[in-house]
Amino acid sequence: MSALRRCAASAAASLPLLLFAYSGGPPARRTGAPGDLTCLDANCHAGERLEDSPAVSLETGTGGVYTPGGPRQRWTVRNSDPRARAYGLQLTVREAADSAARQAGALIATEADSIVICADQTAASPAGCPADRPLQFFSHTTPRRHGEFTLEWQPPSSDVGVVLAYVAFNASVTGQRNSRVHFRTFQITPGAAAVNAASFTPGFSSGGWVTIFGRQLGSSARSWTPSDVRDGRLPTSLDGTSVRINGRAAFLSYVSPGQLNALAPDDDATGTVTVEVERDHSLVTAFPARKDHLAPAFFGRGQSVQAGGRAELYGTGFGPTDPAVPAGLLFHPPLPLKGRLTVTVGGRNAAVEFAGLIGPGLFRILVAVPDLGPGVHEVFAEVDGVRTPPGFFLTVAS
Repeated sequence: MSALRRCAASAAASLPLLLFAYSGGPPARRTGAPGDLTCLDANCHAGERLEDSPAVSLETGTGGVYTPGGPRQRWTVRNSDPRARAYGLQLTVREAADSAARQAGALIATEADSIVICADQTAASPAGCPADRPLQFFSHTTPRRHGEFTLEWQPPSSDVGVVLAYVAFNASVTGQRNSRVHFRTFQITPGAAAVNAASFTPGFSSGGWVTIFGRQLGSSARSWTPSDVRDGRLPTSLDGTSVRINGRAAFLSYVSPGQLNALAPDDDATGTVTVEVERDHSLVTAFPARKDHLAPAFFGRGQSVQAGGRAELYGTGFGPTDPAVPAGLLFHPPLPLKGRLTVTVGGRNAAVEFAGLIGPGLFRILVAVPDLGPGVHEVFAEVDGVRTPPGFFLTVAS
């Protein structure tokens, strides 16, 4: 990590895109958060300081809400400064109650040219930073020609109140030390959220599985049983908990105090809809969520296969079948997918041998694995132009 500490003023002439004057990215604590410096303070940049900059945006996928103990959020941080030629970033997340000393959740780097470091410049381990220096900093390792970074944030396991994301975004005007340094702080509040049950990303569709995270959602923890099924339909209430999406009853497969799994009802509405959770006929929470026409996603993170073999994939949100079936209705046999589906593995087309609904909201997709070399290959499916989120992989055995 010595590269993170070296000031590369002499290297700036030979590396015109160098932003922070550090060959491995900025040192820790350059966010402008309480207790931190900025790159302007440390004299590694000369330029304009822009506080609360409207050019900086943070997309959390949940509208600025986190659920204690909930799933990771995929964040996208952008800078729209029209004068910039290159960009660098450092970001930290703190508990608002003690923003100088208390880390909020965990940061995860998901791109090759980014890293999460601790206050002593060492790389954070999968468990985070040591207890005596808990603050984490997401940073670039090489500057970019575009002002967009993606990362993941794991919310705290318990309700710590409001958390603050401090962003310092360098927008290099000349490609060297002369920068417009943008600062902005984003507030993220505890609350409930509804996400795609397969990918844990925003966006679900009619007839697709939804996971709802929150607090005091149910009085028990259990899945539906055959005795809960009435007239061939999944239950709309379990142990006193029920869910409405855009005013229509959803079908429940699992309830607990912190998590519900529900099948979205049939409804042509798309965009922002209201999700309501009731417990014992009293409203527990109501919040906005995103509903799409299609929201395809695979369950799990991946599986192992043989080269030239078959991969059996399971997902939700792939759309209507032919013939159609109402959401929540049990049926037999499997129903073929109506939309046009393509699948790629490692960037190569995989022949789809079957794609259809095998149970309420659950699709089975059987593909022939291309003749790929051993290793890990990312898988994408696309139905009628809508693609599955990243993060699903096939490991091809040697």
